[in-house]
Amino acid sequence: MDLHAALLARLDADAKTLCARAVDHVFDQPLSTFLSVDRVEFWLEHAFDEGALAALVEAHAIGFIERERARAAARGDTLRDWISAEAQAELRALAAKPVRFERRTLERYLGDDAVVDILRSMVRETLDRFVDTFKPGGSGGGLIGAVGRGAFGLAGRASRGLLGGVGAQVEESLKAGVRTFADGSMSALVERFIVILMQPETSARLGRMRLVAYDRAMAASTAAMWDELATEQGAVDEVLETVAGLIAHNLERDGVRVIIREEVARFVELEGERSIRSLLPAGNVEALRDEIATLAAPLIRGFAASEGFAQWLAGDGSDEAAEGQETEEGTGV
Repeated sequence: MDLHAALLARLDADAKTLCARAVDHVFDQPLSTFLSVDRVEFWLEHAFDEGALAALVEAHAIGFIERERARAAARGDTLRDWISAEAQAELRALAAKPVRFERRTLERYLGDDAVVDILRSMVRETLDRFVDTFKPGGSGGGLIGAVGRGAFGLAGRASRGLLGGVGAQVEESLKAGVRTFADGSMSALVERFIVILMQPETSARLGRMRLVAYDRAMAASTAAMWDELATEQGAVDEVLETVAGLIAHNLERDGVRVIIREEVARFVELEGERSIRSLLPAGNVEALRDEIATLAAPLIRGFAASEGFAQWLAGDGSDEAAEGQETEEGTGV
């Protein structure tokens, strides 16, 4: 019996044991055998294909929303069901913490022209309503009357503090007209608003509001979340369609490559000498090995029985000849 026939007979009899021992050998190798900066860059350069990823996203990711929407409706679960009790406790505690702002951040955002315009409109309509209440038969309508003081979250106490700091100016400016006051007092009002937001009482109140929002979100059904997302289905599809291009764009940036290189190098430095086995759940190593061996055994048997393997085993140079032929065909030579 020649070597090839003997190998086939042995593989037919017990290919799984060979694969299991090969898997054990791989599991015992240090991570650095398979992971390095150069190797990661090679795979990013040669294995990522923007077109292939875009096709996968279109075929699977976009349709996932509708499929999961139907499954969620059948399950009837809530968002809370997806989060462990320990994680819920941590997230809830985080949500309940007072909301603290940095003055520079508030100055940057509240000083934006769009925000100033909103505040100016609120002040104008608040003062219009104030003036209107003193008119005979005045209703005191306007923005505050229409949406309610609670719509501004802190309207009850904050609005009194907001205007209280410039009370004299309010009284004086009302004589000259509400619009003149609103247009000329925005810097003072923005500063007052910053002071209010920085107060401990405001921070605590905002934390309580955030906690209420968190509890409501956790009690919401998963199906409701998907229903809401489905209302923006077209926009979601458009965003998903850009994923492949987004990844390709960033992989071409030098800054992103620097991040990848430095983080891979750091990981290998810290963990590179650990074996793959040490990263696996100890109680599942044997089961994982058997599963991989079961998957690989028929592949090994099939490859050993292939013509290509026989040619390689014979060492007749057929692989080199075939490679040369493919090169000629590919270049049109």
